[in-house]
Amino acid sequence: MGIMLSGIGVSRGVVVGQAVRVDRGHPIIEATRIGPEEVPRELGRLDDGRDRLVADLEKARRRLAQQDAPGIEELVSLIGVQIGFLGNSRLMRMSRTHIEEGLMSAPAAVSASMAQIEEVYAKMTDPYLAARFEDIDALGGRLLDIMLDRDGAIGQLPEHAVLVAHEITPADTAWLEPGQVAAIAAETGGLQGHVAILARALAIPAVLGVHGLLEQVETGDQILVDGAGQVVVQPDADQQAKGKAAAMAFSERLERLRANADEPAYSLDQVYYNLQANIELPQEVPRAVNWGANGIGLLRTEFLFLERRNSPSEEEQTEILSSIVKQLGGRPVTIRTLDVGGEKVLPGYGELDQDAENPALGLRAIRLSLRNEEPFRAQIRAILRASRHGPVRLLFPMVATMLEITHLRGLVEEERARLVDEGLDIAMPPLGIMIEVPAAALSADLLAKHVEFLSLGTNDLTQYTLAIDRTNEKVAHLYDHLNPAVLRLGPFSVAAA
Repeated sequence: MGIMLSGIGVSRGVVVGQAVRVDRGHPIIEATRIGPEEVPRELGRLDDGRDRLVADLEKARRRLAQQDAPGIEELVSLIGVQIGFLGNSRLMRMSRTHIEEGLMSAPAAVSASMAQIEEVYAKMTDPYLAARFEDIDALGGRLLDIMLDRDGAIGQLPEHAVLVAHEITPADTAWLEPGQVAAIAAETGGLQGHVAILARALAIPAVLGVHGLLEQVETGDQILVDGAGQVVVQPDADQQAKGKAAAMAFSERLERLRANADEPAYSLDQVYYNLQANIELPQEVPRAVNWGANGIGLLRTEFLFLERRNSPSEEEQTEILSSIVKQLGGRPVTIRTLDVGGEKVLPGYGELDQDAENPALGLRAIRLSLRNEEPFRAQIRAILRASRHGPVRLLFPMVATMLEITHLRGLVEEERARLVDEGLDIAMPPLGIMIEVPAAALSADLLAKHVEFLSLGTNDLTQYTLAIDRTNEKVAHLYDHLNPAVLRLGPFSVAAA
C-alpha cells in the first residue's frame, strides 16, 4: 500500500501521474556588506536581475496569449500583474534603500526586504489579502535565483507530470505549457493563494499544505493526487485503479454540470436559489458566466489599490469596473468598496494606521475610507459611472452604526448629483452593508430600515464574536462558524432584512 498523506484540497479532480520534484529555496541571505564604491554595481545587479525576470515573464505572457485553453486569460493577467509589480514596487524600492543606505549586496537587500514585507502581511486578518505575500515571495525568490545564477525554472516535463515541491509559486504556473502538468502537490499554500486560484481556473487538481511531502517522494515516483485533500505516494495497483476510476467519475460529473450550468438552481425540496459568484479579479467574470452564475454577488475592489505606487484614478477605476459590468450582459453585480486595514501599504491613499497594535479593531474597511474622503469619493464616482452599463449594487464593509450609514448615503447622493449635473444619466443604486461585527448583527433590524440589502460576512462575524484571530495558529482551532453564538446572529440578521 502506498504512503497516504493529507493536505488542503484547493482544486478538485483525481490524477495518477509521475512526480517531478521542484527543489529550490530562497533562505534569508546573510546581510553581506559592501563598500560605498560598490553601491552602483549592486544597484546595477538588482536592475539587471529585474530586467531578466521581466523579459522571461514577457516571453511567457506572449506565448500563453496565443493558447486557447480554459483559464489562460487568468494566467496571462497574473503575469501582467507580476510584470507591473517589478516596476517600482515596495520590494524594489526597499531593496534599493538597503543597497544605498544599508550597504547591502543586491541579493541580501532583496532577502531583507522580503522578510520585512512578510512581517506586514502576517498581521493581516483577511486571509485573501494575507495570501498575497505568496506572489511577492514568488517573484522575490525568482529574482534571487537569477542574481545568484541558480536554476529556479522548471525544465522539460514528462507526460502526466505531477509537480511536487515545498512551494509552488505563481511564477511556476506562468512558465508551464497548458496540459503539461496533470496535478500539483506542495508542502505550503492554502485556499486563498494565487496558485490555488489558478489551479482551479486551469482545472488542475491540487493539494497544498501537505506536511512531510518531500520526505516521502522523489522524482519519477508514481503519485496519486486527489484534489479533495489526499496524496498517495507509490500507490499500489488497487489504489491506482480506484484513483483512475475516481478521476473518470469526476470528469463525467463535470461534464454533466457544464451541460446543466444554465438551468435554474432548485434544491431537492424545490426551493429556488439565485446563485451568484464571488470574484477577486476581472478575468474571473467569463468563467463565472460560463458556469451559470446569475450575477456577481461580491466583487472585491482591493485589487485596484494594493501593490501600486499611487492610488488608482477615478478614470482607471471607471474603465475597469465598467468592463466587468459590460461582460455580465445585464446580470447584476454587487461592488464592495475598499476593504483593507490601515496597516496596509496604500501609497497615495491618505491617512493610514500602520502602527496599529490591533489592526482588526483599528482604522480599517469603511472607517479607513471615511477618514480619507477624497479617494473614497473617487471610488464611489467610479462605481456610479460603471452602473450606467448594467445593474450595480453598492456594498459597504464593516458598518456598525446608524451614523455611518447616514454619512455613506449622503456621500453617494452628493456624488450622484454632481455626475448628473455633468450630464450623466445615473440612477441611485441600491445600497447595502456587510454584517461583520456583532453590533451590526444585533441592531440589524434598525440598520436594515436605512439600506436596500444586507450581506453576511461570516468570516469576520465569527472572528469578532468569538474574539479569535483566525490567522493566529495558536488559537485558530477555536475559530468555529458553527458556534451557537455565531449561528444565532445569522438568522437574526436575515429576519431583520
